[in-house]
Amino acid sequence: MSAFPSINGQGRGRFLTLVVLTALLQAGAAAVAAVATRDVFATFLAPAGSLPWAALAILAASGVVIAGGRIAQATVAERLGQSFTGELREQLFTQLSRMPRLEVQNQRRGGLSLRFVGDLSSIRSWVGDAMPKLIAAAFVLPAACGAGFLLNHLIGAALAACVCVGLAAMTLAARTLRPLHRALRRQRARLSADMSERAPQAPDLRLIGRLGHEIARLQTRTDALTEAATARRRAGAVMRAIPDTIAAIAGALVLGIALHLDLPASLAAGGLAAAAILVAPLRDLAMIWDRYNAFVVARSKCLRVFRRPILPARKALPSQPSLTFEDVSHGPLRSLSFHVPIGGLLQVHGANGAGKTTLLRLAAGMEEPAYGRVLMGDHPATSASPEFGVCLIDAQTPILAGSLRRCLTLGAVKRPSDAQIMEMATAFGLKMLLQRVGGLDGRVSELGRNISEGERWRVLLARASLCQARLVLLDCPDGVLDPDSIDTFVQCMASVGATLIMTGNMQRLNRQRSEAQVINLS
Repeated sequence: MSAFPSINGQGRGRFLTLVVLTALLQAGAAAVAAVATRDVFATFLAPAGSLPWAALAILAASGVVIAGGRIAQATVAERLGQSFTGELREQLFTQLSRMPRLEVQNQRRGGLSLRFVGDLSSIRSWVGDAMPKLIAAAFVLPAACGAGFLLNHLIGAALAACVCVGLAAMTLAARTLRPLHRALRRQRARLSADMSERAPQAPDLRLIGRLGHEIARLQTRTDALTEAATARRRAGAVMRAIPDTIAAIAGALVLGIALHLDLPASLAAGGLAAAAILVAPLRDLAMIWDRYNAFVVARSKCLRVFRRPILPARKALPSQPSLTFEDVSHGPLRSLSFHVPIGGLLQVHGANGAGKTTLLRLAAGMEEPAYGRVLMGDHPATSASPEFGVCLIDAQTPILAGSLRRCLTLGAVKRPSDAQIMEMATAFGLKMLLQRVGGLDGRVSELGRNISEGERWRVLLARASLCQARLVLLDCPDGVLDPDSIDTFVQCMASVGATLIMTGNMQRLNRQRSEAQVINLS
C-alpha cells in the first residue's frame, strides 16, 4: 500500500460524470442568460406595451437552472469527497494495523489524530468541494467569454483577457500559500500533540505545581498558531480579492467598449451580465488554490504513513503449531533460542529493560526480529492470521468503550453465551464490577477509565479465556494480579490446550505445572 485511492474507485466515476454534467448545465444556462439579458434590454427602445416575455422567461429559467445545478453539484461533490476520504481513512487505519507496534507507539497521538481529522478534512475539501468547482469553472468561464463574443467580438476579447489576467495573478499569489499551509499545519500538530498528552493529566499536573508552566506553554503554542493562521488567512484574502478586482475591471471595459463604439445599451447590458457571470467561478478558483495547497500538505503527511515499514500479510496456518525462537536478536534480546511445544508453558523472568515485553511482541508477530527467526511451526510468527488465535495481554491491550459483554468477548471468533460469560467473569473475580456497572449490559468507558487497574487485568484474562486463543502471551506487572486469578487463568489455558508464555515473578506456577519452562533474561 503506497498511494492514495483512485478518484474513480468504488464507483466514484459516476459522481465525476454527474459533476461534469452539472458543470455543462451551468455553463449553458450562463451563456443563455447573457444573451437573454441583451434581448430584454433591447425592448427598452420598443413601443410601449411590448414586453419580451420569452426573453424574461428564458432569463428566469436560466437562473433556476444555474441554482439547481449548483445544488446538484454540491450534493454530488459531497458524496464524492466523503467516499474518497472514507476509503483513504480505511487505508490509513489498515496501514497502521500492519505496522510494527513499536512504530505506531512512537507516533505522537496528536499527530495521528490530526491525520484522521484535520488532514482528511483538507483532502475531503479538495476532492469534494474544490475539484468539482474547478470542473464547473472550466466550463462556465469559457461559456461566459463565448457569450461575450456572441454579443460583440471586442467585448468577448476583453472578458477573455480579464480571465487570463485574473488566472495569472492568482497563480502568482498562490505561490505563497503552500509554505503558509505547512507552517499552519505544523503549529496545529504541535498544539494537538501537547493537548492530547496533557489534557487527560491536567489534575495531576496541577497537583505537582505545573499548572502555570503548562498554561504558559499553551499560550506560546496558541500565539504561534495565531501567527501562522493569520498569515495564511491574509494570503487567502489576497487571493479572494483578485476576482472582485478582475470583475470590476471587466465591467469597466465592457462599458468603455460600448461607449467607445456607440453600441446599443442592450449589448452593454448583455456584456455586463457576461462579466457578472465570471465572478462566481473566479471566486471559486481563488478558493480552489487555497484548498489545493492545503490538500498537497495533507497528502504529503498521509503518504509518510504509507511509506512506513509494515509487517508481512497474515495468513491462515494449517494447525496449532509450536513456537520457536532461533538465534533471535532484537532490541535488548541477544541470540535468544528456545522452543515451546503445543500446549506448553514458558515463564520469562528478567529485570526491567531485559526484553520481556520485546520477546512477547515478537512471539505475537507484532514485530519482526532484526536477526534470527521467530516461527510458529514452519511459518514466521508475523504470518499468523487473527483466526489462528494469538492473544497478547499487556498494558497496551485495548479496552474499548461499550458494554461489559463486548469488552469481555472482544476478539472472540464465536460469541459465547451470556451464561458462559457470567461464569468466566465470576471465576476471575469480577462479581463486584458486574454489580457496579449493572451487569453485562453495563457500560465500560473509553480505555476502561471507570474500572480499576486490577479489574482491567482480570477482564483481559477472562477475555482471553472466553476467546479460547491458541497462543496466549501475558505481560503482567508484578503485584497487579492476585495468585488465585493467575491460577484460574493457567487452568483455563491448560483445559483448551493453549500455549502460554508469561512474564513476571509468578512462583506459584511452578507448583501447579512442574513441566513449565523458565527463561531468565539478563
